Amino acid sequence: CLRGTRETVLNEIESWARDFEKSPVFWLNGLAGTGKSTIAQTVSEQVFGDGLLGASFFCSRDFEDRSDLRLIFPTLAFQLAHKYPTFRSVLVTLLRSNPDIVHESLMSQTGKLIVEPLKSADVWTVLVIDALYECKDEEPQSAILSVLGRFVERIPKVKFFITGRPEPRI
Repeated sequence: CLRGTRETVLNEIESWARDFEKSPVFWLNGLAGTGKSTIAQTVSEQVFGDGLLGASFFCSRDFEDRSDLRLIFPTLAFQLAHKYPTFRSVLVTLLRSNPDIVHESLMSQTGKLIVEPLKSADVWTVLVIDALYECKDEEPQSAILSVLGRFVERIPKVKFFITGRPEPRI
C-alpha cells in the first residue's frame, strides 16, 4: 500500500498479527478491485519485517502452479521448512515415510504437512494465503477454510491471514 493509505485496516491487521491471544484467522474479504492483494502484500512485508512471516501463497488464475488448491499446503510447508529447522526435521521424516502426501486430500495434507510439524516446531508465526477465489479446482475454495477450521486450535502459536471475495461458496 502507498504510505499513508489503508492505515486503519493495516493497523488492525498488525495488531491482530502480534497478539496471539486474538483469533488465529483473519479473513479479509471484499469485491474485485478493492485492494485485498495489495493489503496482503503489505501485511506480508510487515510481518516479515517483524520476523513473524512463516510462509505465503498468493493464488493466481494466470499461473497453473498458483491456481491449484492442492499446492497451497505443500508450498507453505516448503517455505516453513526453509525458515524453521525444527519444522524441517519433522517434515523431512514425514516425507521420507510418505512421499505421496501431496496427492492426498486437503485434510490429510494439512494435518501432515502443516499441523504436525508446526506443533513440534513450537514457533510463533503468520501464514498468508491471498486470493483464494483465484484457485481452479474440483473442490470449492471453502474447503481450505473448512480444513483450517478443524485444525487451527491444534497449533495455537500460528495465525492465518486469508483474503477472498464474499462469495456464497466461500
